[in-house]
Amino acid sequence: METTRISVGQKRANVLGFSKAPRLAFRLEITVASVLQKDSPYNIPLEIRAVPEYMDTSECIVNTLKVIDIDGFTLNLRSTSSIMAFPAGTVGGATLVHENHFVRKTVLGVYMKPRRAEQPNNQQFHCEAQAKGCLMGAYPPPSSPLTLPISDNTTPLDLGQKLNLKLQHEQLQAHEAPTFVTYNIKQTYVLEWKMSLEVGGEILRVKGKHPVLIMEKAEQDSES
Repeated sequence: METTRISVGQKRANVLGFSKAPRLAFRLEITVASVLQKDSPYNIPLEIRAVPEYMDTSECIVNTLKVIDIDGFTLNLRSTSSIMAFPAGTVGGATLVHENHFVRKTVLGVYMKPRRAEQPNNQQFHCEAQAKGCLMGAYPPPSSPLTLPISDNTTPLDLGQKLNLKLQHEQLQAHEAPTFVTYNIKQTYVLEWKMSLEVGGEILRVKGKHPVLIMEKAEQDSES
């Protein structure tokens, strides 16, 4: 059944290595943007789908509907400013002597599964997010939990669209430049995500990262 949870005894037996509890295997396919522009009106694309692995799944549950609940999700933009030092007086190619890295993190979006017993109102949710330094992707957050079916034919879940994730200029610090590389300085960015998934009563922690090219915001046409 979709709502079936394994028992405490089955969990204990699973740890000891002789569990008879059904086994569910799947892989996550995540597609994320490689290029982003400041102040773009479009959402940051981040698609996820769960594909079943039939060979490693117990036969008794192969044909049942299985759904993953997304308990939590965080998307960060990590910037790295690098300063490279070369021997004095060198011209052309030279051996790198020293390199300093300055790393900063910007929270682009946070999602927490709504709890029936304690659902904060929108204003409280907004204030708590600001107090923690988080820029929430959606105001208000989705009222219904985000779910992900485990299926071969399912459409990917676009978290960027569901959570209204955007790269706003005011989110970044004033000195944050777009991606660039010179002979001794470079600025690079990486998108990092963390997810907490619940399936069959078990919690899975998933995280990943992907390099991204950040472009400066488009210039506004000025009236002559």
